[in-house]
Amino acid sequence: MQANFALAVLSTLLLMGCGGGGGESPTQPVTPELPLYLVSTQVGAGGSVSPSSVQVRQGMTSSLNVTAAVGFTVDSVSGCGGSFSNGTFTTGVINAACTVTASFKK
Repeated sequence: MQANFALAVLSTLLLMGCGGGGGESPTQPVTPELPLYLVSTQVGAGGSVSPSSVQVRQGMTSSLNVTAAVGFTVDSVSGCGGSFSNGTFTTGVINAACTVTASFKK
């Protein structure tokens, strides 16, 4: 009888020592995805902006190509806290929906 009791205690201690044998690994913290915001465009006659709109994850930037039609030049490109250089408009860090406006002149 003492042998059975000792075996029961030993088995219990072994299971407790290994955490019960559930086989589960520790859970990893879940990082929520940041929201997406729409960067849209407003384009005057004489050119184009591509893409015409884009979804950008909060805290990121995006680049758009600005092209003048034949006989036109880029007059100005602004919005979304960005900058224009050599045919590419790069937004600032996006934290809300915004609009890029492009105008062209002959």
